[in-house]
Amino acid sequence: MKPLVIIATLTVIAAALPSEAQRSTRQRLKSAPAAAATANAPYDTIFTEADSTAFAFSGYEKTLRSTRESFYVSNHTDSVIDRITVEVTYLDMQGRMLDRRTADIDITIEPSETRKAELRSWDSQKVMYYYRSPKPRSSAQATPYKLKIRLVSALRRKTD
Repeated sequence: MKPLVIIATLTVIAAALPSEAQRSTRQRLKSAPAAAATANAPYDTIFTEADSTAFAFSGYEKTLRSTRESFYVSNHTDSVIDRITVEVTYLDMQGRMLDRRTADIDITIEPSETRKAELRSWDSQKVMYYYRSPKPRSSAQATPYKLKIRLVSALRRKTD
């Protein structure tokens, strides 16, 4: 009975003693004023879908065993573009949606120029191929698909 009383007493005493706190946050962090951060930003405008003729997508390709997808982006604006966000919708040959994703692509495109953009393939099992790409030899195990690419936004470089 005495050991039980001693253990209970020690537990109460230990609970009453101040324990050493462990901080889980970083020390001495400073936040930058919002106005200063905006003033020094190298970008000033985000283009959105309002002007759908500002960019064109062409030359999409993804073969059966490819781990990458590629396409060309044409910049029809008078600004240097440093990043685009696109929404890619993958469709079967009957037009039913298979998948959709949004991707940010760091790409510098000068005015009136075209650049190749690449994404990691959405087809991780490597059983799908773009219907306009070369038809695979093992077509019995391959499924063709179509897609739609839509510009969500484009980041324009700030001009002085």
